[in-house]
Amino acid sequence: MKSEKIKRIINSMGELPTLPTIYMKLTHLLNVSDSSIKKISNIISEDQAIAAMVLKIVNSAAYGFSNKIGDLQRAIVILGLNEIKNLVLATSMYKIVNQFEPSSAFDMQQFWKHSIGCAISAKVLAETAYIKDPEEVFTGGLLHDIGKLIHATYLRGEFNDVVADVVETGSQMSESEKKYWVLIMLRQGVF
Repeated sequence: MKSEKIKRIINSMGELPTLPTIYMKLTHLLNVSDSSIKKISNIISEDQAIAAMVLKIVNSAAYGFSNKIGDLQRAIVILGLNEIKNLVLATSMYKIVNQFEPSSAFDMQQFWKHSIGCAISAKVLAETAYIKDPEEVFTGGLLHDIGKLIHATYLRGEFNDVVADVVETGSQMSESEKKYWVLIMLRQGVF
């Protein structure tokens, strides 16, 4: 790959979307001592999709309430601030992920399911191991494959070649990526 193309790709990375304002506001509010459930509720209510998701989760069978909870403040108290923060992050990431137009070899739904599954598993393992901040581990699990999304979006042809190699050889994605990039570097005379 030519250095001009690499520079162009890196420069376009500045166009990656940032986390929505609601997540930033909520994170800030959760880190100050004078935050209240009412203030948190007001921030969440700014985004109807997130507010609906909070109510949907609190009314799910997992919580087992006989009466439907329709009050956002009560839902926040029941779920807890850390769960609310994780939920807002996951919902925000879902919105960001769906803004990308990845290659045809990239299954957005599978990527999202995998990311959420890793985030939840990482958090459960962190809690089991008594790690200090399992929420940070959740975030790491959620974002651990973000490079694949960037690769599939900005280097579609190369990404499709890597995926084709994975399908053909049955190798791991990371092995095919290494093999593919070594071949490119050899062709470019880097080695």
